[in-house]
Amino acid sequence: IDTVAKPSNYRELEDFCARVDRTVVVITKIDMGYGRYLPFIFGEKIDEIRKSMKSLIDQNKKLKKLIKTPEIASFKSISRDVQEIKDKSKELDELKEKKAELERSITEDEEETGKLKADSDRLMQSDAFLGLKDTKKESKKLKNSENRVTAEIHEQISPLKRTLRKFKRQVQDTESKESLQRIDQYIDDPASAFLSEGEEEFKTLLMSIKETIEAGKIVLGSKEHEKICSRINSLLEGNLDDLKKEYAEIQANKKILKDKINSSTISEEIRRSKEELANVESRTANSKIELKTIMERKSSTKKQISKLKDDLATKLSQFEGKKVEISGV
Repeated sequence: IDTVAKPSNYRELEDFCARVDRTVVVITKIDMGYGRYLPFIFGEKIDEIRKSMKSLIDQNKKLKKLIKTPEIASFKSISRDVQEIKDKSKELDELKEKKAELERSITEDEEETGKLKADSDRLMQSDAFLGLKDTKKESKKLKNSENRVTAEIHEQISPLKRTLRKFKRQVQDTESKESLQRIDQYIDDPASAFLSEGEEEFKTLLMSIKETIEAGKIVLGSKEHEKICSRINSLLEGNLDDLKKEYAEIQANKKILKDKINSSTISEEIRRSKEELANVESRTANSKIELKTIMERKSSTKKQISKLKDDLATKLSQFEGKKVEISGV
Protein backbone atom coordinates (compact mmCIF):
# COMPACT_ATOMS: atom_id res chain seq x y z
CA ILE A 1 0.00 0.00 0.00
CA ASP A 2 2.85 2.36 0.83
CA THR A 3 4.06 2.07 -2.77
CA VAL A 4 0.88 3.73 -4.07
CA ALA A 5 1.70 7.38 -4.77
CA LYS A 6 -0.43 9.96 -2.96
CA PRO A 7 -2.61 11.98 -5.39
CA SER A 8 -2.09 15.70 -5.95
CA ASN A 9 -4.95 16.39 -8.42
CA TYR A 10 -8.23 14.92 -9.57
CA ARG A 11 -6.72 12.81 -12.33
CA GLU A 12 -4.17 11.33 -9.91
CA LEU A 13 -7.01 10.77 -7.41
CA GLU A 14 -8.84 8.54 -9.91
CA ASP A 15 -5.59 6.71 -10.63
CA PHE A 16 -4.99 6.34 -6.87
CA CYS A 17 -8.34 4.58 -6.41
CA ALA A 18 -7.66 2.26 -9.32
CA ARG A 19 -4.20 1.34 -8.03
CA VAL A 20 -5.60 0.70 -4.53
CA ASP A 21 -8.13 -1.68 -6.11
CA ARG A 22 -5.36 -3.52 -7.93
CA THR A 23 -3.27 -3.76 -4.76
CA VAL A 24 -6.22 -5.16 -2.82
CA VAL A 25 -6.77 -7.80 -5.50
CA VAL A 26 -3.14 -8.93 -5.31
CA ILE A 27 -3.17 -9.15 -1.50
CA THR A 28 -6.53 -10.98 -1.55
CA LYS A 29 -5.15 -13.57 -3.96
CA ILE A 30 -2.16 -14.15 -1.69
CA ASP A 31 -4.41 -14.45 1.35
CA MET A 32 -6.67 -16.93 -0.44
CA GLY A 33 -3.73 -18.99 -1.59
CA TYR A 34 -1.71 -19.11 1.60
CA GLY A 35 -4.27 -17.91 4.18
CA ARG A 36 -4.76 -21.43 5.63
CA TYR A 37 -1.13 -21.72 6.68
CA LEU A 38 0.06 -18.21 7.44
CA PRO A 39 -2.07 -17.77 10.62
CA PHE A 40 -0.16 -20.64 12.28
CA ILE A 41 3.04 -18.61 11.94
CA PHE A 42 1.87 -14.96 11.80
CA GLY A 43 -1.47 -15.25 13.56
CA GLU A 44 -1.91 -11.73 14.98
CA LYS A 45 -0.22 -10.06 12.02
CA ILE A 46 -2.53 -11.78 9.55
CA ASP A 47 -5.56 -10.65 11.54
CA GLU A 48 -4.25 -7.06 11.53
CA ILE A 49 -3.65 -7.21 7.76
CA ARG A 50 -7.13 -8.51 7.13
CA LYS A 51 -8.68 -5.80 9.30
CA SER A 52 -6.57 -3.16 7.52
CA MET A 53 -7.60 -4.54 4.14
CA LYS A 54 -11.27 -4.37 5.08
CA SER A 55 -10.83 -0.79 6.27
CA LEU A 56 -8.89 0.10 3.10
CA ILE A 57 -11.61 -1.37 0.88
CA ASP A 58 -14.31 0.54 2.76
CA GLN A 59 -12.39 3.82 2.62
CA ASN A 60 -11.60 3.40 -1.09
CA LYS A 61 -15.29 2.77 -1.83
CA LYS A 62 -16.19 5.98 0.01
CA LEU A 63 -13.48 7.86 -1.89
CA LYS A 64 -14.68 6.58 -5.29
CA LYS A 65 -18.23 7.52 -4.37
CA LEU A 66 -17.07 10.95 -3.31
CA ILE A 67 -15.18 11.72 -6.53
CA LYS A 68 -18.30 10.86 -8.53
CA THR A 69 -20.38 13.61 -6.94
CA PRO A 70 -21.65 16.42 -9.24
CA GLU A 71 -19.20 18.88 -7.70
CA ILE A 72 -16.22 16.66 -8.38
CA ALA A 73 -17.53 15.85 -11.87
CA SER A 74 -17.83 19.56 -12.52
CA PHE A 75 -14.30 20.09 -11.23
CA LYS A 76 -13.13 17.29 -13.48
CA SER A 77 -14.73 18.98 -16.51
CA ILE A 78 -13.15 22.29 -15.50
CA SER A 79 -9.75 20.63 -15.20
CA ARG A 80 -10.09 19.14 -18.69
CA ASP A 81 -11.02 22.54 -20.12
CA VAL A 82 -8.06 24.20 -18.40
CA GLN A 83 -5.70 21.56 -19.81
CA GLU A 84 -7.19 21.90 -23.29
CA ILE A 85 -6.79 25.69 -23.12
CA LYS A 86 -3.13 25.18 -22.14
CA ASP A 87 -2.62 22.76 -25.04
CA LYS A 88 -4.32 25.09 -27.53
CA SER A 89 -2.37 28.08 -26.21
CA LYS A 90 0.88 26.16 -26.71
CA GLU A 91 -0.24 25.26 -30.25
CA LEU A 92 -1.07 28.93 -30.90
CA ASP A 93 2.40 30.01 -29.72
CA GLU A 94 3.99 27.46 -32.05
CA LEU A 95 1.86 28.74 -34.94
CA LYS A 96 2.92 32.32 -34.16
CA GLU A 97 6.59 31.27 -34.24
CA LYS A 98 6.07 29.40 -37.52
CA LYS A 99 4.27 32.42 -39.00
CA ALA A 100 7.13 34.75 -38.04
CA GLU A 101 9.67 32.28 -39.44
CA LEU A 102 7.80 32.00 -42.77
CA GLU A 103 7.42 35.77 -43.05
CA ARG A 104 11.17 36.20 -42.56
CA SER A 105 11.86 33.50 -45.15
CA ILE A 106 9.48 35.10 -47.69
CA THR A 107 11.07 38.52 -47.19
CA GLU A 108 14.57 37.07 -47.70
CA ASP A 109 13.47 35.11 -50.78
CA GLU A 110 11.77 38.16 -52.31
CA GLU A 111 14.96 40.17 -51.81
CA GLU A 112 16.95 37.37 -53.43
CA THR A 113 14.45 37.24 -56.31
CA GLY A 114 15.05 40.94 -56.97
CA LYS A 115 18.81 40.43 -57.06
CA LEU A 116 18.54 37.39 -59.35
CA LYS A 117 16.26 39.25 -61.77
CA ALA A 118 18.73 42.12 -61.87
CA ASP A 119 21.59 39.67 -62.55
CA SER A 120 19.56 37.98 -65.29
CA ASP A 121 18.76 41.33 -66.94
CA ARG A 122 22.44 42.30 -66.79
CA LEU A 123 23.45 39.03 -68.48
CA MET A 124 20.76 39.44 -71.15
CA GLN A 125 22.09 42.92 -71.98
CA SER A 126 25.76 41.96 -71.91
CA ASP A 127 27.98 42.23 -74.99
CA ALA A 128 28.63 38.51 -74.75
CA PHE A 129 24.94 37.62 -75.03
CA LEU A 130 24.13 40.19 -77.71
CA GLY A 131 27.12 38.91 -79.70
CA LEU A 132 25.89 35.35 -79.29
CA LYS A 133 22.45 36.36 -80.58
CA ASP A 134 24.05 37.86 -83.68
CA THR A 135 26.11 34.70 -84.19
CA LYS A 136 22.98 32.52 -83.97
CA LYS A 137 21.19 34.76 -86.47
CA GLU A 138 24.12 34.40 -88.86
CA SER A 139 24.06 30.63 -88.32
CA LYS A 140 20.36 30.57 -89.16
CA LYS A 141 21.01 32.53 -92.35
CA LEU A 142 23.68 30.00 -93.33
CA LYS A 143 21.22 27.18 -92.73
CA ASN A 144 18.73 28.86 -95.05
CA SER A 145 21.46 29.24 -97.67
CA GLU A 146 22.37 25.58 -97.25
CA ASN A 147 18.73 24.57 -97.80
CA ARG A 148 18.57 26.78 -100.91
CA VAL A 149 21.71 25.22 -102.40
CA THR A 150 20.60 21.63 -101.74
CA ALA A 151 17.16 22.42 -103.19
CA GLU A 152 18.77 23.79 -106.38
CA ILE A 153 21.02 20.73 -106.71
CA HIS A 154 18.02 18.44 -106.17
CA GLU A 155 16.08 20.35 -108.82
CA GLN A 156 18.91 19.89 -111.32
CA ILE A 157 19.43 16.13 -110.77
CA SER A 158 15.96 14.81 -109.82
CA PRO A 159 14.62 14.86 -113.43
CA LEU A 160 17.09 11.99 -114.08
CA LYS A 161 15.48 9.66 -111.50
CA ARG A 162 13.48 7.64 -114.04
CA THR A 163 16.51 7.33 -116.31
CA LEU A 164 18.70 6.32 -113.35
CA ARG A 165 16.30 3.47 -112.53
CA LYS A 166 16.46 2.24 -116.13
CA PHE A 167 20.24 2.56 -116.09
CA LYS A 168 20.45 0.54 -112.87
CA ARG A 169 18.47 -2.30 -114.46
CA GLN A 170 20.89 -2.32 -117.39
CA VAL A 171 24.02 -2.54 -115.25
CA GLN A 172 22.83 -4.50 -112.22
CA ASP A 173 24.51 -7.68 -113.48
CA THR A 174 27.82 -6.01 -114.26
CA GLU A 175 28.29 -3.31 -111.65
CA SER A 176 29.43 -3.87 -108.06
CA LYS A 177 27.10 -3.70 -105.08
CA GLU A 178 28.70 -0.38 -104.06
CA SER A 179 28.08 1.11 -107.52
CA LEU A 180 24.43 0.06 -107.44
CA GLN A 181 24.01 1.56 -103.97
CA ARG A 182 25.52 4.78 -105.30
CA ILE A 183 22.91 4.88 -108.07
CA ASP A 184 20.18 4.34 -105.45
CA GLN A 185 21.51 7.31 -103.49
CA TYR A 186 21.14 9.54 -106.56
CA ILE A 187 17.58 8.26 -106.99
CA ASP A 188 16.57 8.71 -103.32
CA ASP A 189 18.49 11.87 -102.36
CA PRO A 190 20.25 13.45 -105.36
CA ALA A 191 21.67 16.45 -103.46
CA SER A 192 23.25 14.39 -100.67
CA ALA A 193 24.69 11.89 -103.16
CA PHE A 194 26.19 14.66 -105.31
CA LEU A 195 27.65 16.57 -102.34
CA SER A 196 29.19 13.44 -100.80
CA GLU A 197 31.51 12.67 -103.73
CA GLY A 198 33.88 14.44 -106.11
CA GLU A 199 32.86 16.14 -109.34
CA GLU A 200 34.70 13.62 -111.51
CA GLU A 201 32.84 10.65 -110.02
CA PHE A 202 29.53 12.34 -110.80
CA LYS A 203 30.57 13.17 -114.36
CA THR A 204 31.78 9.60 -114.90
CA LEU A 205 28.32 8.34 -113.89
CA LEU A 206 26.67 10.82 -116.26
CA MET A 207 28.91 9.71 -119.14
CA SER A 208 28.02 6.06 -118.50
CA ILE A 209 24.31 6.92 -118.60
CA LYS A 210 24.76 8.96 -121.79
CA GLU A 211 26.64 6.16 -123.52
CA THR A 212 23.98 3.63 -122.52
CA ILE A 213 21.28 5.91 -123.97
CA GLU A 214 23.22 6.46 -127.18
CA ALA A 215 23.73 2.68 -127.49
CA GLY A 216 19.97 2.27 -127.42
CA LYS A 217 20.02 0.20 -124.24
CA ILE A 218 17.78 2.72 -122.48
CA VAL A 219 14.59 3.33 -124.43
CA LEU A 220 13.25 6.88 -124.22
CA GLY A 221 10.60 8.75 -126.17
CA SER A 222 11.83 11.40 -128.58
CA LYS A 223 10.88 14.34 -126.40
CA GLU A 224 12.17 12.65 -123.24
CA HIS A 225 15.36 11.63 -125.04
CA GLU A 226 15.98 15.23 -125.99
CA LYS A 227 15.28 16.55 -122.50
CA ILE A 228 17.40 13.93 -120.72
CA CYS A 229 20.38 14.34 -123.05
CA SER A 230 20.17 18.11 -122.71
CA ARG A 231 20.09 17.79 -118.93
CA ILE A 232 23.09 15.42 -118.89
CA ASN A 233 25.12 17.69 -121.20
CA SER A 234 24.33 20.68 -118.99
CA LEU A 235 25.49 18.81 -115.89
CA LEU A 236 28.61 17.59 -117.67
CA GLU A 237 29.48 21.20 -118.49
CA GLY A 238 29.69 21.81 -114.76
CA ASN A 239 26.68 23.99 -114.04
CA LEU A 240 26.58 22.51 -110.51
CA ASP A 241 30.21 23.37 -109.77
CA ASP A 242 29.44 26.81 -108.39
CA LEU A 243 26.72 25.38 -106.15
CA LYS A 244 29.09 22.77 -104.79
CA LYS A 245 31.71 25.43 -104.02
CA GLU A 246 29.08 27.59 -102.34
CA TYR A 247 27.94 24.59 -100.26
CA ALA A 248 31.55 23.95 -99.15
CA GLU A 249 31.94 27.60 -98.11
CA ILE A 250 28.67 27.43 -96.18
CA GLN A 251 29.86 24.32 -94.31
CA ALA A 252 33.16 25.97 -93.43
CA ASN A 253 31.40 29.09 -92.12
CA LYS A 254 28.88 26.97 -90.22
CA LYS A 255 31.70 25.19 -88.43
CA ILE A 256 33.30 28.50 -87.45
CA LEU A 257 30.00 29.78 -86.06
CA LYS A 258 29.25 26.49 -84.31
CA ASP A 259 32.64 26.53 -82.59
CA LYS A 260 32.03 30.14 -81.58
CA ILE A 261 28.61 29.29 -80.11
CA ASN A 262 29.92 26.23 -78.31
CA SER A 263 32.80 28.15 -76.78
CA SER A 264 30.49 30.81 -75.35
CA THR A 265 29.65 30.46 -71.63
CA ILE A 266 27.00 33.18 -71.50
CA SER A 267 24.13 30.82 -72.36
CA GLU A 268 25.04 28.50 -69.47
CA GLU A 269 25.33 31.48 -67.13
CA ILE A 270 21.86 32.68 -68.14
CA ARG A 271 20.43 29.16 -67.83
CA ARG A 272 21.80 28.78 -64.30
CA SER A 273 20.56 32.25 -63.36
CA LYS A 274 17.05 31.50 -64.63
CA GLU A 275 17.02 28.09 -62.95
CA GLU A 276 18.06 29.61 -59.63
CA LEU A 277 15.44 32.34 -60.03
CA ALA A 278 12.74 29.75 -60.76
CA ASN A 279 13.74 27.75 -57.68
CA VAL A 280 13.55 30.80 -55.41
CA GLU A 281 10.21 31.89 -56.89
CA SER A 282 8.84 28.37 -56.42
CA ARG A 283 10.07 28.31 -52.83
CA THR A 284 8.46 31.70 -52.19
CA ALA A 285 5.15 30.55 -53.66
CA ASN A 286 5.19 27.41 -51.50
CA SER A 287 6.03 29.47 -48.40
CA LYS A 288 3.10 31.80 -49.11
CA ILE A 289 0.75 28.83 -49.43
CA GLU A 290 2.07 27.43 -46.15
CA LEU A 291 1.75 30.87 -44.52
CA LYS A 292 -1.89 31.06 -45.61
CA THR A 293 -2.52 27.65 -44.04
CA ILE A 294 -0.78 28.75 -40.82
CA MET A 295 -2.88 31.93 -40.69
CA GLU A 296 -6.07 29.91 -41.12
CA ARG A 297 -5.00 27.45 -38.40
CA LYS A 298 -4.01 30.36 -36.14
CA SER A 299 -7.41 32.00 -36.60
CA SER A 300 -9.21 28.69 -36.01
CA THR A 301 -7.14 27.96 -32.88
CA LYS A 302 -7.86 31.43 -31.45
CA LYS A 303 -11.58 30.85 -31.95
CA GLN A 304 -11.31 27.45 -30.26
CA ILE A 305 -9.48 29.00 -27.28
CA SER A 306 -12.07 31.78 -27.05
CA LYS A 307 -14.91 29.26 -27.02
CA LEU A 308 -13.14 27.07 -24.45
CA LYS A 309 -12.67 30.11 -22.18
CA ASP A 310 -16.31 31.08 -22.54
CA ASP A 311 -17.35 27.53 -21.65
CA LEU A 312 -14.89 27.51 -18.76
CA ALA A 313 -16.20 30.84 -17.48
CA THR A 314 -19.74 29.43 -17.52
CA LYS A 315 -18.69 26.30 -15.62
CA LEU A 316 -16.69 28.33 -13.06
CA SER A 317 -19.64 30.67 -12.55
CA GLN A 318 -21.87 27.68 -11.81
CA PHE A 319 -19.22 26.13 -9.57
CA GLU A 320 -18.54 29.36 -7.61
CA GLY A 321 -22.15 30.52 -7.57
CA LYS A 322 -21.20 33.90 -8.99
CA LYS A 323 -20.24 35.37 -12.39
CA VAL A 324 -16.66 34.60 -13.43
CA GLU A 325 -14.97 36.27 -16.41
CA ILE A 326 -11.79 35.11 -18.18
CA SER A 327 -9.97 37.86 -20.08
CA GLY A 328 -7.60 37.52 -23.03
CA VAL A 329 -7.44 34.94 -25.83
